[in-house]
Amino acid sequence: LSMKLLWVASCCISHALAACAVAPDRNGHVAWSGGDIQSRAFDECGALVSISIGGSVRSIGAHAFAWCGSLRNVTIPEGVRTIGTAAFSHCLQLGAVRIAGSVREIGDRAFKSCNSLEDLAIGEGVVTIGAEAFLGDSRLIAVAVPNSVASIGESAFRECQRLTFLTVGSGVTSIGAYAFFG
Repeated sequence: LSMKLLWVASCCISHALAACAVAPDRNGHVAWSGGDIQSRAFDECGALVSISIGGSVRSIGAHAFAWCGSLRNVTIPEGVRTIGTAAFSHCLQLGAVRIAGSVREIGDRAFKSCNSLEDLAIGEGVVTIGAEAFLGDSRLIAVAVPNSVASIGESAFRECQRLTFLTVGSGVTSIGAYAFFG
């Protein structure tokens, strides 16, 4: 029985680390300073709890952190210009996101279905919030869209049932269908 239990435990640990571009330390942390974060770099990395993104990063690729079930909070630092499609989608424990003003584009579905997301700060400088960017983030209560944003994509904040406080900046010229529906 103990050998079987040991095998199951090692399989779970292997699976948790299988998708990690860099293995998290024993606290689940990764300090990334190796340039842009490529598509699927940490996709389904269950062991990842936190990430420090270095100043050399200019883009975060599609699905880079998708389905990282233990990731708690993310700060996108100055220097990053794009957050790719579904980059942080389905990060079910993600509670806080800070997006620096250097970011110009929040990609489609970037933070879709982050069911624990309550604290969102979008920096002045973001121009585009993609379609379904925050779809289904059911704990999100307040959003301040900065004046720099020109376009809010279709269903961007759809199914954010607790969204009670919303400020939309003066620069917005396009709001997609169902952007704030449900």
